[in-house]
Amino acid sequence: MITLASHIDPSAAQLHAEDRKRTFIKDSFASLDLFSCGYEILFDASWIYHPAASKSAPIAAGWRVVSSAADFELWVEAAGLASVLHPEAMERQEVKLFMHDEDGTSAGFIATCAADVVGISNVWETGRSAWPDFAPIVSRAYPGVDLVGYERDGNLRAARQSGWQELGPLRVWKRKT
Repeated sequence: MITLASHIDPSAAQLHAEDRKRTFIKDSFASLDLFSCGYEILFDASWIYHPAASKSAPIAAGWRVVSSAADFELWVEAAGLASVLHPEAMERQEVKLFMHDEDGTSAGFIATCAADVVGISNVWETGRSAWPDFAPIVSRAYPGVDLVGYERDGNLRAARQSGWQELGPLRVWKRKT
């Protein structure tokens, strides 16, 4: 379940939360209290935003869209998503997996274009921060479209240092086992 409004009727939220099939709930505004429903906080994060970048903005060499089975396998292993993400993701026009591996830096992320924004997710990186490249790369694939996502901890700091704006909190809840 994903909340889409900041003011949810607590009884409606509790009804959905008590549905035993719901293991995780993304509280898009960090406004729910689901402790009494048998949930615990998995993590807190912040929504982030970056305006579309100029087509002439510089990008580090070595970035590419994942389009081969071999690159896909490398990408999902590095991201820790081997059992979650399937190769069919590469066939979807609105989804692009980006990968970088050059000069001791390895990085990747998913860009999903929907509703006039591009969502950035599943960021992974080793070596230098790749965040300064994200907006220019995505803006070449989806010109004029703003970027959004959510991050926490080190990725949130790297995003802010690269010009991303923090918009507000979100929380992901997990049913206690």
